[in-house]
Amino acid sequence: MLFPGKPQSSVLTGLYPDAIHLLRDGNASPASPEATPEILQDEDLRENPQLCCAACLHGITTTADAITRQGQHEHCCTNPHGLEFLIACYVSANGCRNAGDWVSDFSWFSGYLWRYAFCAACHTHLGWQYRSDHDGFHGLIKVRLIAGTASH
Repeated sequence: MLFPGKPQSSVLTGLYPDAIHLLRDGNASPASPEATPEILQDEDLRENPQLCCAACLHGITTTADAITRQGQHEHCCTNPHGLEFLIACYVSANGCRNAGDWVSDFSWFSGYLWRYAFCAACHTHLGWQYRSDHDGFHGLIKVRLIAGTASH
C-alpha cells in the first residue's frame, strides 16, 4: 500500500488547489501507441477481467483496455510533493469522470496533456487522463483498482 494508515480515497484531499503542482515531468521520451501488455498473469484478472474502483466497486475499465506507454504498462511516478504512484495505462476508462483543465506542466508522459480522473460513482481520485495530438489514454493508480464484478 502506498499510503499506509490512510484511506486511499482521501490521500490527495487538500492538494487539489495546487493541482498544477501534482505531477512532474519525468524527462521521458514521447509516448507512442505500442503493443498490448501481458497483464493476465494474475489469476484473478484471467477469471474476471473487469477492474473496479476499490472504494465502491463501480466498474472502471477492463484488462482488454490495457496498453503500454514508453514501453511499459505500469509506471512508478513521483509528483513534486514526493507522493509516489504506481499507475497502469488503459486506452479507455469508461467508469471514470474526468475533470479539470488540460495541463501540460509536470506531465509524466512527454508530449501529453493531463487532467484528473475520478470514479464516476464515488468520486475517488483514480488517476489521470492523458491526451496528445495523436491519441489519449488513462493512467490509473493500481491500488485504487481491484479485479471484480461491478456493483453498478
